Amino acid sequence: ATREGQSYIGFVKHLSSWNIDFKGDKSTIHGKVIDCNKLPINGALVNIDGVIVKTDSSGNFFQWIPSGIDLKVSINIEGI
Repeated sequence: ATREGQSYIGFVKHLSSWNIDFKGDKSTIHGKVIDCNKLPINGALVNIDGVIVKTDSSGNFFQWIPSGIDLKVSINIEGI
């Protein structure tokens, strides 16, 4: 992205959540959401400190995060 006045303009081939002005190191968080029968849950909403990611058909999720900070993670499966 390039700065144009008070905005940043850029083009992407896919969308993800990442703060482009963050200059620190990054890490990843990934996991798998399963039910009581150890079956994967597709479409669960994983809230990683305000960033929402959805699990895939195998129950997996992945997200870039800033390194070295504590984050709160919660999972919502209501409506699935």
